Amino acid sequence: MSTAVAIKEQGELITGREQHAQAIEYMKDFDVNDLGLEALVQIWIGTKAERTKVLYRREVERFFSFFDNYEPKVYNEMHLRIFHQNMREKGYYELVRNKDGSFINDDGTLHYKLDKEGNKIQKFYSAYSEAHTIRIIRAFFSFIHKMGYIERNPYAIYNDKPKTHNKERLNERIVTATEILTMIGLEKNKRNKLMLQMFYYGGFRLNELANLRWSNITFLHEAGKIKVNFLAKGSKPSQIYIDGLNTELLVLKEKSNGADDFVFKSQKGGKLDNSRIHTIAKNAAKRAGIKQEFSCHWFRHCHASHALAAGAPIHEVQAQLNHSSLAITSVYVHVGNESTSSSYLPR
Repeated sequence: MSTAVAIKEQGELITGREQHAQAIEYMKDFDVNDLGLEALVQIWIGTKAERTKVLYRREVERFFSFFDNYEPKVYNEMHLRIFHQNMREKGYYELVRNKDGSFINDDGTLHYKLDKEGNKIQKFYSAYSEAHTIRIIRAFFSFIHKMGYIERNPYAIYNDKPKTHNKERLNERIVTATEILTMIGLEKNKRNKLMLQMFYYGGFRLNELANLRWSNITFLHEAGKIKVNFLAKGSKPSQIYIDGLNTELLVLKEKSNGADDFVFKSQKGGKLDNSRIHTIAKNAAKRAGIKQEFSCHWFRHCHASHALAAGAPIHEVQAQLNHSSLAITSVYVHVGNESTSSSYLPR
């Protein structure tokens, strides 16, 4: 086994279980110069959620393929500036992921999505996507610099940052409390209705809700609440409380086969697919007369905005949504152990 392969396998093992800082410390025992771009990317994304891995890999591969040079050591600030300018002027061509998770074909070319005429499909970045892509590329170079793969991070200081207008963007993704309650009220399927309620009152992300099992939920009958222990974004152990859904959840639990069952199952009894959950939410929004292209993540935005508007303490909202800082939660502004911001939402 070559040194590079050994490092890659060990890197995947460590970064899949430990934090990046530990992985970087571990890699110092090896000659990181033997690593290729694929191994570097694999180590870097090892601790991230699956969807994040796909996104980060795609953007990094798009950057290096633009210059047709896959050796990070030759890059300087001008490369990112040229790539950034091209993003603004020409957008990008949509990529298709291969079975191995990569966007690169066996012949080294990128796997582009094609239209019916066989032409590459061109798209343009929003201000947010543009900024996010630049952050991803800068983060990758920061990581390999800390690993010792490059002596200097060429993008440690990069001033050409686009304005993302976060508040304006959030306003577009927050519908009224009445619209949310209409979505829930018009849903006839009991499982789907409860799922919408859990999204709104729990503030879950899509993956968090889809992966919930009955073993994650504890019923606090006297308090009229449930306690939910789960892994949040970044595999962070989290605990939240939700009130008012005990009866509905107990009815659904009677149909389960035990603690290891998923809370929201498909008709075949397995885990409900993320795309199916997304479709359920979109259909509920259409029935409620919501014209925007609704997403499951909008429930989080609405939870924060509605709860704060109703007087919920900001630290409770932060805890409920697993925000890493109050600064993130404060964007929505215009704990006790069992306190929950879901108590402040209309029913």
